[in-house]
Amino acid sequence: MGLETKYRMLLQPHISPHSASLVSHSQGANSELIQRCIVPYVRDGNELARVEENLIVSTEEDQRQVLVAMYRATGGTYWSYQDNWLSNQPICHWDGVTWSDGHIVGLELTNNNLQGKVPPEIGLLTNLQLLCLDHNQLSALPPEIGQLVKLRDLVLSHNQLSDLPPEIGRLTQLRTLFLHNNHLQELPPEMGQMINLSALDLSGNPLSELPAELAQLTNLKHLWLNGNRLSESLTASGRSPIGHAVACESVRSPDDCRDTNSYLLARR
Repeated sequence: MGLETKYRMLLQPHISPHSASLVSHSQGANSELIQRCIVPYVRDGNELARVEENLIVSTEEDQRQVLVAMYRATGGTYWSYQDNWLSNQPICHWDGVTWSDGHIVGLELTNNNLQGKVPPEIGLLTNLQLLCLDHNQLSALPPEIGQLVKLRDLVLSHNQLSDLPPEIGRLTQLRTLFLHNNHLQELPPEMGQMINLSALDLSGNPLSELPAELAQLTNLKHLWLNGNRLSESLTASGRSPIGHAVACESVRSPDDCRDTNSYLLARR
């Protein structure tokens, strides 16, 4: 069975057509296997089974194709900032991309008029450590977000997210998660697996309750809950539903990637 056929069989129906070009690039004679790819989750009855295969070669061209998929899926033509995107320039020169040791480690597309759904190809950037997609019009994250196992900071505030995929709980290296000013009505209990999370901003969402599993976040130090249905009863008392976290009701939540970086530096 060829690589492309095997890839398609495993990833359908989650992967978009843009991945076909990514796979074709991975078969060149000069490609170098330098990364293990965890392919997206596939349904097995009522369970989500994780399938791992050494399928993708992570060359610069492969990663370029992932960015192309991101551009096309989120209305890149209408982005506010798109310097060098889709050009022949090295992707380290593409606006918002941070490149280190042959890998994309940061993607910052803050306030850039991204629209629609984040494509499943994002999960192939398994060396990503910083992802800032705040102040856009994004409506959904794919299950493949759970493949970003090195991610430390995820900023998704000021979007149109109404739910989160359970696979987000696999981001066990995540330190900071900002979700304020979205449309979240509930959270997946799998978030309790994010054992290294230290700052969580849920403010400005119509949340009425938190999953009990969040009590497992023993490293959580700062929790923003103002501006949602849950926090209405908490603001007056200053109580946090997660005992070891500080309910930061009176503190302005970090608003974008710049504030995120300042916040992280201030904690060190």
